[in-house]
Amino acid sequence: MSDYRFGPFILSSEPHCLKRRGEKVDLRAQALRLLVLLVENRGRVVGHEEIRSAIWGERQADTAKAIPLLIREIREALGESASDPALVETVPREGYRFVGVLKNNKTPVLRRKQAAAVAAGLAVMVLAGVFLSSKNAGAYSKADAYYQKGAHLVQNGASGQWDDARDYFQKALKENQNHGLSLAGLAEIAVKEGDFVTAESLAGAAIERSDEARGHLVMAQISAMRDWNWEKAFFHNERALKRNSKLAEAWAMKAMLLTLSGDNLGAIAASETAYKLEPVSALIRIDHGWFHYYARDYENAMRLCSEALKLDPEFTAAAYCRLKAALYLHDTEQSLEAAQFISALWLKDSADGNEFKSMQDFFHWHRDVLKKELANGAPYWEALAAAQLQLGEYEEAMSLLRVAMRHKSQHLPLALLDPVFDPLRDRTDFTDLVRQALSSA
Repeated sequence: MSDYRFGPFILSSEPHCLKRRGEKVDLRAQALRLLVLLVENRGRVVGHEEIRSAIWGERQADTAKAIPLLIREIREALGESASDPALVETVPREGYRFVGVLKNNKTPVLRRKQAAAVAAGLAVMVLAGVFLSSKNAGAYSKADAYYQKGAHLVQNGASGQWDDARDYFQKALKENQNHGLSLAGLAEIAVKEGDFVTAESLAGAAIERSDEARGHLVMAQISAMRDWNWEKAFFHNERALKRNSKLAEAWAMKAMLLTLSGDNLGAIAASETAYKLEPVSALIRIDHGWFHYYARDYENAMRLCSEALKLDPEFTAAAYCRLKAALYLHDTEQSLEAAQFISALWLKDSADGNEFKSMQDFFHWHRDVLKKELANGAPYWEALAAAQLQLGEYEEAMSLLRVAMRHKSQHLPLALLDPVFDPLRDRTDFTDLVRQALSSA
């Protein structure tokens, strides 16, 4: 069973049930099924034919009248109107889209790992791989339905739900063994788990069987994260965009590759395209903020990161982006507010975080936390290097960056472009590291 939380509501998919602040909301079974369908495909337009197939199957129904009636019932239950929808949006001549923010159920451990990654200055979506909407041509099939359920679990759930997502992708492949999206979905889970060999095999199959755009996107991710082969990453990403020019993640990936090549203006333009394709995605918005940050456009970085936090108040990457932008804008109030938020995240859900009187207090605390994580085996070299640099510990920072280079850390190339490392850019040993990491970008 999956529970989806948005605003004061909890929607259960099995059995179907909608509650508002613990009280059951009266809603017909068909309306509940439609609401579950929309929420499971958050951000994607669900077409009329897809709704007809999911709600009525092979039965005959006057869907031209029935679907709008169900939508009206849903909106009444959610307390909104068609003229001012905050959750269920009508897309004329296409269908309907759920645009509400789902509250994440990520575990504290997972969020702390994410926190350390973005502390190094990462645009997290394009490196980790996420599932956003897929606008595919052709009839909507049972395999597509299974894929969307799996994609939703990977996009919105914690790592503990990846096995359930795998099951959905495998069910899709039983329906259609050439279902490239599901092969690519399995490949993206493998990338998340660091199993690049399996990911490469699955992505290769997705490309071979259907030249699936997401298969090329995964190949681009592998080429960037594991191999640091920027030319190959560019090739596969361009192929993904040729197959599907509306694949927002591929535009975001292009933005990252352009950033690595030094083309910040091109990166922001590519990121802007991704943003226009997925305007309700907090992930796309935060990446857009990070690319402005790398371009030293701190005001727009701050604006976009703050907007992302409004979409998802628990978005770790947005908090780090806001913190870094605030520091370079010399906005002490915003910097301290972001620092408090980050400390609460590291100290798990039961803590309110530390009260920092100054950013120096935060820098010392942050460094010590990362040191403990590193001592426990977490590969947080770049994040700790950045923290030590903020305290003027230049040699210690350089030592950690060398370790990251020896391990060919997937985070290092982009982290080296973080403005936090600007004090090292005149050093020959630092420029040598940058040259080695970005030689083919």
